[in-house]
Amino acid sequence: MEFCAKAIYRGRLKTGIDGALRPPLAGFPWPRLSVPVAFLEIGGGGGEAKDGDSKLNKGEAARVLDVLEEILNAGELKVENVGVVTPYVAQVRC
Repeated sequence: MEFCAKAIYRGRLKTGIDGALRPPLAGFPWPRLSVPVAFLEIGGGGGEAKDGDSKLNKGEAARVLDVLEEILNAGELKVENVGVVTPYVAQVRC
């Protein structure tokens, strides 16, 4: 959240819950519980592509969909409780 708040929302995005009080989501095996951010390696799938002035990566988009499906299937969250943030317009379209 901190990166998005600074990079996209100029510090205006705030969280209502301290990260230490936020339990990991059901359906997602959090890599390191002591670290509040998870970066997932997708391997060589997809590759970055240009779309006009923007960029997209189909492999990353597919991985996000897989993770969301696992989380939503666990039943703890509904689709309206989830937001996906990307700084690239082409990735949003993808």
